[in-house]
Amino acid sequence: MAFSEMEKEDAYIPVSFVLMATAKQIGERCAKQNYGYTVCKRNDAHPDKCIREGRAVHECVHDVIKESQKHCGVSFSSFCECMAKNHSNFEKCRDEQLAFEKCATEKM
Repeated sequence: MAFSEMEKEDAYIPVSFVLMATAKQIGERCAKQNYGYTVCKRNDAHPDKCIREGRAVHECVHDVIKESQKHCGVSFSSFCECMAKNHSNFEKCRDEQLAFEKCATEKM
């Protein structure tokens, strides 16, 4: 499924190239949730013990992806498409990356 097809759906599938394209924004915006999950898992490795913290991470990532599409649709789509075509190789997508990061810094 091409990214342009996923754009039409409300629920974005966090495929690798979308996650890679939004990695910087996810790292910045979801640091608190990721830290909470990491602390929980460090204290108890049982899969059922950190469901709430894991859900918070997923919700944050979902929000970042939705906001990226909403506020930076063209540059976000271009960057995702480039990452998909180039196997998530940032070196081949620098122009698209810079355009998206500029938009994300200004609008998100």
